[in-house]
Amino acid sequence: MPKKAESEDDDDISITDDVRGADYYHGLIPKTDVEPLLKKEGDFLLRKTELKPGT
Repeated sequence: MPKKAESEDDDDISITDDVRGADYYHGLIPKTDVEPLLKKEGDFLLRKTELKPGT
């Protein structure tokens, strides 16, 4: 069972401790840094993004 969800940086998004500690979670990482991490077919990661006003 996942641990209690905690708010991250006062955002509306909650991330459980299990996800935060997972190898596939990279937190706040720019899109340009993602591609080198996805080397094999089926690779994935979970990242946090900042929304820009007007999007």
